[in-house]
Amino acid sequence: MKGNIAIVCQKHDYAKQVAQMLAERLEMNWFDVFDMLLFDDKPHTLEQTINIIGEKNIRKHETSIIKYSVEFSNTIIVCEGGAVECKKNWDYLLKNCLVVYLHCSIDRVLEFNNKIKYNNNKEKAFFLKSKERYLKRIDICKKRADIVVNCTRKSAFLSTSLVIRSIIEWDKKSNIDN
Repeated sequence: MKGNIAIVCQKHDYAKQVAQMLAERLEMNWFDVFDMLLFDDKPHTLEQTINIIGEKNIRKHETSIIKYSVEFSNTIIVCEGGAVECKKNWDYLLKNCLVVYLHCSIDRVLEFNNKIKYNNNKEKAFFLKSKERYLKRIDICKKRADIVVNCTRKSAFLSTSLVIRSIIEWDKKSNIDN
């Protein structure tokens, strides 16, 4: 099995909860790419970062963090939903990580993201995307991830158990194929 696990989900906070529980259960380290991106840009707020360098450059920085982080070992890496739109990110993740996509229905994603209280319009524009854009991201994830776990209407605790079972099944299958 690959030494790292990448968790991808359109509900970022949910992915972080699952990653944290998964890391505890599997005795792995974990970190969030987007949190690292924001940490690197302190003391600026997200709005200031968007104003200064723009979303395109934020995404480039995100790619550099992913490229760097996949070289770790025994680590769970959480990727924010927008990271999946970049082919380079997928290349780095698939080469060095078992990629687990936590699938939530489009209705749940939209419901979740519409409830978030954004600090300003810049943040809202950065995070809140159209239904078509989310559907595109979901399609990419379903096609490219090593494992897809349906997490719609499931607690993070239950999803963590499903992820572990799916990893065990994937590992058995990959050993049979080799």
